[in-house]
Amino acid sequence: MMLSKFWRNRWYLISLPKSLYFNFHYLPFMQAIKLPILLWKVELIRIKGDVIIDSPIKTGMIRLGYRMVGIYKDDGLIFANYGGTIIFKGECKIGNSSAICVNKGELKLGNNFIATASLRLACYKKIEIGNNVLLGWDCMISDTDFHQMKSTTGQNIKCYGSIRIGDNCWFASRVTVLKNTLLPSYVIVASNSLLNKVYDIQHNSLLAGQPAKVVKQNVYRDYKDDAIQYS
Repeated sequence: MMLSKFWRNRWYLISLPKSLYFNFHYLPFMQAIKLPILLWKVELIRIKGDVIIDSPIKTGMIRLGYRMVGIYKDDGLIFANYGGTIIFKGECKIGNSSAICVNKGELKLGNNFIATASLRLACYKKIEIGNNVLLGWDCMISDTDFHQMKSTTGQNIKCYGSIRIGDNCWFASRVTVLKNTLLPSYVIVASNSLLNKVYDIQHNSLLAGQPAKVVKQNVYRDYKDDAIQYS
């Protein structure tokens, strides 16, 4: 039993050196010594800016890069902070094959944020995600167009904008969230959908499409009873 438990959690020991470095680089000593952030196969491209944990500290409460979805390679996570601020409001799990890039923006992740695999997150201005948000695999969130566009009169067009996702939202796989998205709490977003505006909709709505629109209301996911019964 002890050997089996050790084998299941062997990644803690393998990831320890880089996790120690990351924690003591970013966090105050009394937080870092508790090792709240665990990294698994994380490639550190840039480690500037700030990482803040605005929550009671527990060992391993934030796990970046570890494998949650078996159909994706166990290749960890790419982390690049070019001078921005990342705020964790509590527990967080971001799975394998993912990438986080913060370029002088502010990224705020609510308590119990989970992205299962292959998340692409680019924050150049401001991205705020509420509590208990779950993202399926291959989701992308970006508050920038990355390239400047101009009007025919030569004026720059604003190519970035803040993103806010409310509490208790569930995104299925391959959802894309672009600049200026404002999504209320208790919303489900269907696979392959595109979010790109302010959604003035009621709680317990289902969005789908490109761009997404309400296709059903008064629905939710019961995490305690969500197993599909196949006939």
